[in-house]
Amino acid sequence: RVRVVGTIVDAPVIRTDADHVQHIRYTAEVRRIMRGNDGYAPSGKIHIHTRRTEDNAPTHVEIGDEITAEGTVRRPHGYQNPGRIDTVFLLRCDGITARIFANDGGIEITSNENPSYAQSFRRWAEHVHTHYIERMTQVMPRADAAAIFAMLFGGYDGIRPELLEAFTVTGIVHILSVSGSHISLLAAVIAWLALFFRLPRILSAAAVIMAIIVYVILAGMVPPAVRSGIMGGVAFLGLILGRERDAQYLLILTGLMMLLVSPLLLFHISFQLSFLATAGLLFLAPLLMEKMERLPRLIAGSFSITMGAQLATLPILAWHFNQISLSSLLSNLVVVPIVDLIIILGLGGGIAAFLVPVLGKIVFALDSLLLGTTFEMTRMLAA
Repeated sequence: RVRVVGTIVDAPVIRTDADHVQHIRYTAEVRRIMRGNDGYAPSGKIHIHTRRTEDNAPTHVEIGDEITAEGTVRRPHGYQNPGRIDTVFLLRCDGITARIFANDGGIEITSNENPSYAQSFRRWAEHVHTHYIERMTQVMPRADAAAIFAMLFGGYDGIRPELLEAFTVTGIVHILSVSGSHISLLAAVIAWLALFFRLPRILSAAAVIMAIIVYVILAGMVPPAVRSGIMGGVAFLGLILGRERDAQYLLILTGLMMLLVSPLLLFHISFQLSFLATAGLLFLAPLLMEKMERLPRLIAGSFSITMGAQLATLPILAWHFNQISLSSLLSNLVVVPIVDLIIILGLGGGIAAFLVPVLGKIVFALDSLLLGTTFEMTRMLAA
């Protein structure tokens, strides 16, 4: 049993169960650990878990605040059944090697009134992140808002179990994780708009890079989003400038540089999916595009991007989850384009809610209807 002092580095994750009890998880960079009269100054991050009732909800917590927790430190553990991700190893890749369970009264949070520039920027990004979920819950059921929010920025919090199961059975659960496919979709839409308005290549490239940067900020600048943004930005920059071969080399070089900084990323499913989804865009999509030359260019481009990313990531999904969905191909052809539209409308709806709140509500309401259609189609395919 120890007392841990650290700095909060991520927004708290809050889950409310059926008894209206909030399960809260903080992620902190540890500065000091005290055990009795002894003190230590370790390095690394820790997960701090606690529970509170909704009536005793915590005050607003910001990135950069100081947290002190008293409780029992344990090593993380996971379930190693087939089809389960090795959560312990993934936490280790993110620098988290311990967790502590503290009672409600065993946690103290002190506001940091003078955050660093990096902390201030991340706070602002988190406020924008929160804006989306708040605006969505005003016009749609919370379960729908949670599902669309997951499609936009990743995560599984608040999603209906039956929807998650349907996505898993049909092999499209990857759309609930921020990866190269999200970046590819966003960049492809911006590139198409630039082509429609006949913008010069330099302006088109700048628009794509700016859109990727904005998306990474909206996603809370979590490591998977940053990694996907870097790889997607490098790939699309080469494509728009007409240097496809250079884009392929740049993707490989970028991946190697990331592994030099953090070698354990090689075994991280987020890195694997982001890298392979982008590789599918650069290596497989052009070949598929040639095979679909009889189709309209817009449809062929959409299908080739979707199938290129799916085929490239299929071996990794099979390796980690020990299953291959026989309906995956049909789901990606029929359901994923609608999900792509949900993502684009969702991102646009959040921006519209800033400028014209009524327009934002209309867009989010349409998104909710599309989600209902997606759920019914996915459930039929899953059956």
